[in-house]
This record gives sequence, structure tokens and C-alpha cells, in this order.
Amino acid sequence: VSTQSTWDFKNRIDMVKKAIIALFYCSLFLTLNGVVRVSLHSKPKANSATGGMILRNRNLVEYFGRVQIGNPPQSFDVVFDTSMDWTWLPTNYCQDCHYCPRFFPADSSTYKSYNQQIVFHYTTGDTSGFIKGDLSHDSILVDKYTVPTQKFLAVIDDGQIFNSLHSSGFIGMTRRKDPNNLSFMQNLKKLNLIESNMFAMLLSSTPNDDKSEISFGEYNKNIADPNSIIWEKCYTEERWVTKMNNMMYGNIKIELSKNYAELITTETNFRMIRTDFEKIETYLRSKFTCTFGLDFLFYCYVNDESLANFPPISITLEQISLTVDAKDYVVFGIEKNTQRKIAIIQIEVYPVHTLQYTVIGTIVLRNYYVIYDADKNLIGFSRLSSKKEEGGVIVAVIITILLIGVFAVSDYFIYKRVKYGHGVENQKTVRVKTQLSSPINQFKRKQRNNQHEFSHFN
Repeated sequence: VSTQSTWDFKNRIDMVKKAIIALFYCSLFLTLNGVVRVSLHSKPKANSATGGMILRNRNLVEYFGRVQIGNPPQSFDVVFDTSMDWTWLPTNYCQDCHYCPRFFPADSSTYKSYNQQIVFHYTTGDTSGFIKGDLSHDSILVDKYTVPTQKFLAVIDDGQIFNSLHSSGFIGMTRRKDPNNLSFMQNLKKLNLIESNMFAMLLSSTPNDDKSEISFGEYNKNIADPNSIIWEKCYTEERWVTKMNNMMYGNIKIELSKNYAELITTETNFRMIRTDFEKIETYLRSKFTCTFGLDFLFYCYVNDESLANFPPISITLEQISLTVDAKDYVVFGIEKNTQRKIAIIQIEVYPVHTLQYTVIGTIVLRNYYVIYDADKNLIGFSRLSSKKEEGGVIVAVIITILLIGVFAVSDYFIYKRVKYGHGVENQKTVRVKTQLSSPINQFKRKQRNNQHEFSHFN
């Protein structure tokens, strides 16, 4: 009995070992396949050796950072816009500009006006209009970089198209061909403040936080390992445009008439033309009652907030496939007139002639650390959500250490049990078995049993 209990104990320990090993392999499999995600990103720190300038966001609509202009410096929140090359700020002379802090040119000793008014047209979402201002220059401080004579537009009329904007103005992050009117990034390179005309942006997926960042002249290697970056060719010098080979909506292949896509950090939604959207529309109408809104968005009436009927979107570029889950492009709300629940599909649909490129907005870009390299004409992507291979290694190491500890403890207890329990008990068991097996003892035991039966019969 003693020997059997010892072996039962050992078998139980072996079963525990096998269960832990199975748990180890399951954890490793789930981690490497992205089901369990381990984030290795350090929190961005402004002006650190490897970090960038911290950006905040307002409801995931605009990502902005604090800059200073003039002498003495005046502080403003600005958006870094990858769709334009102008830097502009509203001035105190603008009567109808959106409500925000405004630049006072007369208060800056380094301000200069070129006495030249410029008007350019601007489109944001479903709204278009114009911006008019004076071509000017002044000192501008962004992060740790100062450009003494950055040309910008001192706006006197913004056409009231930015009434919902929280930030004051914009810094254009594309390139200009005019050597006498360089963009902010081109001036950083010209003044040797950065080695490369490169910037990188991390856009947070959490509303109203300060976990986004922008780096100038380099990218943050704490966020993107060089070996994890996939580079795409940029096909224009004026815009950040890359080539699209394919697009899938779940298992539905979308035929694209616009095979080039522009990356825009000031556009929330994904933009495509009406004919390219038809298969998506057909699928959604087969599941829901849907309609187009005045803002070029597609709405579907739903009974709950389930995402089960909204498949992921896969955008295949030349080297990488960008994935957008339903949680990224579907927003639930209530229709004001009917009070019915609706699912807003964050894909803006335009007539063919109004859209030069398919537009990849922040619903896609939030999932990646994106590097814009103007010197090499490249756009780099590094998946943000998990660095899952490295995460899997860390999980594997931790579980391996735990396994070693559990096995060492279990083997120690088995050793103690055998040495101080099983060994002594086994000697007693052998002695009892020996005594019971001798012929004399067998005869005496049989005689006692017979006497017991006879007395019971009497």
C-alpha cells in the first residue's frame, strides 16, 4: 500500500508537469499568432534621446502638438498634415476664423510680411473652402528645433471651414518645389538640424490621450525595430502616395479603379470612389437596411452593437497588407430623427471625378508606426498592435522559468518521499511478505482459521 501511494503521488506530479508543458505550448502558439498580444512599446517621452514630440488627440479626429512662434514666443496647438506643404496660423486680423488662440504679428519682433496675399483651396471631409492670408515669416520652435525664418501664411480668412477644429493651425509635412519657399521639414534639413528629411508618427487609438508622438529626422527605435519595418515606394514628390495592388472586404475582392493611395494624417476616414465601393455596399445591404448620408458616409440601421457582420478590410500595397478591423472603421450612434441605432461605416464615398487618389486615413494609420522618408522617397510601416514574435519569446522565457521551478520542487518532494517514506515502508513491506510466505507461518495461519470456523459453528 505504501509503495502504491508513493507511485500515485509521482504519477500525479507527472500529470501536472504534462499539463504545464501543454499550457506553455498553447501560450506560445496564441502569442505568436496574435491572439494574445504583448505590447513592448515604451511610453513616448518628449525630447528624449530616442523619443519624439508628444502629440495629443481630440476624439481621434485631430492629432496636435504645441509649437511656439515669434519673439517673444506665442504658443499654439497645430496639426501636422501629410496632405499639404503650407504652414499657416490664424491671426488677430481674422474676423471669421474658427475659435482658437490666434497669432498677433505686431507682438513679435521677428515677424515679417511680404505684402503678398495668397489664397488656396482646402478640402476636409465633406467640406471644402478657401484660406486667405499674408505670406510671412517668423521664428518657429517645434520640439527642440528652431527655424529662424520659416515662411507661413498669416491667415486673415479661413472661409469658416474649420469651425470644429480644436487646434489653431497646420504645419504641412509634404515637400515644396519652390527653393525660395521651403516647407518646415525642408528647412530643418537645409539648416543641418536633422540629418535626413524624415519624420515618423505614432497615432494613438485611445481618444483624448497624450500617447501619440512625432519624431523629426529619425524614427523611434523603441517603437520600431529596423528589422520590423516594411518599406513602400512613394510615387510622388509632392504627396505621400503609394501603390495599391489589391483590396479585400472579408472574402470579397474589391476591383480598384484608383490604384494609388495617399496617406493623410488629417483625414479620419478611408476614402474611395463610388464604383469601387459597390461590392461593399451590396454586402452590407444584404445584412442591413442602409443609406448614404450627406457627409459621404454610409449608414446601416442595426439592432445592437455587434461587429459580427462587419468583416475586416485588407489593403495590399506592393510589400505589405494593411489590416483594418471592424472596431476601427465602424462607429455606432443614434439617428437624431428616428432615434434608431445606426452603424456608421467610416468610408467616405465620392464620385470618380472628385477624388485623385484613394485616401488612407487615421483609421488605418493608427495601427502602424509610419515613417515618411523624403530623401529616399519611401514610406515605412511597422505594425503597432503587438510585436508578437518578441512578445512570444518573452512569454516563452517566463513560462520556461516557471516550469523549471515547478519541476525542481516536485522532484524534490518525490525524492524526500522515497528516501524517508517509501524506503522505510518498503523494508517493512518486504519483511511482512517474507514472514507470510514461510511454510510454518502458512500452517499456523491455516490452523487458526480452522479453529475460528469450528468455534463459530459450535
